[in-house]
Amino acid sequence: MFNNHFVNLIINILTILFAVTLHAHQIKSEVLNENTVCHMCRHLVTHYFLLSSDDLALWDAEPESFATDEAGESWKYSLRPCTEAVFMELFHEYRSILAPELVRLLASSQETAVSSEDLPNILKKDAIYNAVGLAAFDLYDDVDFDEWFTNVLSRELKIQDNNYRIIRRRVCQLIGQWCGVRASQSLRPAMYEALLEPLTRSDEDPAVKLAAAEALRSTIDDFNFQVEQFAPYAPHALAALYDLLVESEECDTKMHVLHVISYVMERCGALVSRERGVVALFSYLPQLWQHAASHHMLKAAALAAVVHLVKAVGECADSIRPWILCVVNESTRLNEPAHVYLLEDALELWLAVLEATETPDPQLLELAKNLYPIIETSSEHLRIVVYIMQAYALLCPEEFFSCEGGKCMALLDDMLSDMRTEGVIAALKMAEICVSVVYPERNPYLGVEVIWPILKRVVYCLVEKDDLQMVFSVELCLLSRVILLSTDLFYKAVQEASKSLPEYESDPVKVLNKLLHVWTEKMNCIMKVERWKVVGLGLAALLTTQNSTVLQLFPAILLNLAEVLNDVMKMEDGGTYVDGLLAPPGSRPASPLEGRGGAARWEGGEEAAVSSVRTPHETRRRRLAAAHPAHALDLRAVIHHQLQTLKNQVGPEAYDRLLQSTHKDVLKQLREYIPL
Repeated sequence: MFNNHFVNLIINILTILFAVTLHAHQIKSEVLNENTVCHMCRHLVTHYFLLSSDDLALWDAEPESFATDEAGESWKYSLRPCTEAVFMELFHEYRSILAPELVRLLASSQETAVSSEDLPNILKKDAIYNAVGLAAFDLYDDVDFDEWFTNVLSRELKIQDNNYRIIRRRVCQLIGQWCGVRASQSLRPAMYEALLEPLTRSDEDPAVKLAAAEALRSTIDDFNFQVEQFAPYAPHALAALYDLLVESEECDTKMHVLHVISYVMERCGALVSRERGVVALFSYLPQLWQHAASHHMLKAAALAAVVHLVKAVGECADSIRPWILCVVNESTRLNEPAHVYLLEDALELWLAVLEATETPDPQLLELAKNLYPIIETSSEHLRIVVYIMQAYALLCPEEFFSCEGGKCMALLDDMLSDMRTEGVIAALKMAEICVSVVYPERNPYLGVEVIWPILKRVVYCLVEKDDLQMVFSVELCLLSRVILLSTDLFYKAVQEASKSLPEYESDPVKVLNKLLHVWTEKMNCIMKVERWKVVGLGLAALLTTQNSTVLQLFPAILLNLAEVLNDVMKMEDGGTYVDGLLAPPGSRPASPLEGRGGAARWEGGEEAAVSSVRTPHETRRRRLAAAHPAHALDLRAVIHHQLQTLKNQVGPEAYDRLLQSTHKDVLKQLREYIPL
């Protein structure tokens, strides 16, 4: 009974809502008919879009304020931006009616040339151009921008009269608005030239220059942007932007210009890394930092620009390095109020400096003290912090992990139980890097010492928990890397981990037995072939440790090794099998440092080649990748060597019994690759 009443109530409500909606639509259709909508469009454009005398007075008095005043949410409190928002809503709703009307307005503005003395008609043309820019996406099929730019806009941009600054500014904005809508690829060079003309003109109005700079950013931040087309203009653009940055007086203006500079450097930094503009920018930025004072957003923009400059140049010059490290230190100290605004960009700059560093210095090592508080306070920046730790690990492993790096790894271990899956994987990969880098002979196992608590936790998790597949694969790979370094340390880790496993009577033998059962039963869940091979190498390394628990699982171990061989080995033209992951001399194996986007790939295509340079960090990464077991060790040779060593250890008869305990199909597969 109750259910029927409820259903009837819902039906009644929906009926009323439908009736109200229908009535509202009828009223809307009656009020906003075609004539009314067209009249509203014309009235908005020709009356409310016009720059007022107050606007022109502000432009004359404070051109920078005028240029930036329309940004953000100014439509909420300023009449003209508000009417622009109304126009855009109307246009989206009634595009089929308003598109022809706006095209007619545009055509009427092109019928006769407007004199530079005719300010009212200049303002009217500016208003119409503004409307065409706002409705660019809706006018895709109605306006041929290529023809309009070539025959009209590019010429208007050259008219130097003071009143025509209004049109020049609007033309720059139109280029920025239409470049991603309907501008052919062949038109791009002409657009760059058109924007550079006001940017490089010494007597150009500041508001026009700022509009040209913003339009240049739009053309660069476009899906169809091609570095090769922009390359001839990049040095001139950067020099002009530097001059504009120095000329600008207001902090907000400098911030906007710095954002444009960052875009240019990010997309084609290597092309301009040695140009005058870059050198001048490096020299000017310390002065700008002082000028910014408490304007933290300007400082953040400056930090972002420095990041792109350092990446573009591929080095951190001695003349600027102390200042950069000082800025990073100041911006990453959590007791400094400014870190709220600057921390994210400062961490990126810190990483860029590390990647550009050939040899460590005391100031860089001292900076590592700031890592611990950042990790301790929040996991928000964990990813970039781990990248910084990886960079330190490759640059100066002993110095880093002997002090600050060791503390950070201990903290990561404490946080593992509260981390989400992404954080756990990042921490485990960092632990893998710890045991992958090379340490001096006086302390070859420093990496294992540093991750010792994590290593015991991994043993515990593999025995006691059912982790996700990705976590499981990284955990097994980490254990295997330790085994390949020292099987004694692996067994010691199992022994110490067993103390926290009372359900196995804290017996290392029972814990090892459970661990190996989990290992051999779930190993085929590992999807990444490089990790699977490393885990296979770890299993093979255990065969000769003369451990009875390992030998009890000999059939399961051989089964997994056969499966790994099936995936790793490939047949060459001559019919012989070779390890498909083994890196030939001079090749570039995949990097073990994952997750840095384009920077993590060995090859990034032509665009990456021209937009980035080889850093010392990249050289260190290649060196580490070349030594990675997946690419440095021949799996077939390792397994064959381990089985021969096992045979010598246990004797031919015991070895034959071990083989007989293995399924004949597994032995058949193994014999395809190695003699048993």
